[in-house]
Amino acid sequence: DTLTEGLALLHGVRAGLVPRDAFLPHGGGDMYKLSMPCAAGDIDAFISHSWRDDPDDKWEALQDWVAAFRAAHRREPVLWLDR
Repeated sequence: DTLTEGLALLHGVRAGLVPRDAFLPHGGGDMYKLSMPCAAGDIDAFISHSWRDDPDDKWEALQDWVAAFRAAHRREPVLWLDR
């Protein structure tokens, strides 16, 4: 079924691998190459954003969140980045 197929294809990317230009309309390169297969429970955050918002503001907000996550969990978060 569709859910089973979708879960089999699920990928996440470690926050430290997300390039700053990932929040630019044509930036970030091939994010799929930076991703890894994972289970739904392995994803720590779903990141969705508007292309109209300031990319620097989005980057800084993400970095703040990642720093807080690292401090709380002592590991790098895995993200599902909506692009």
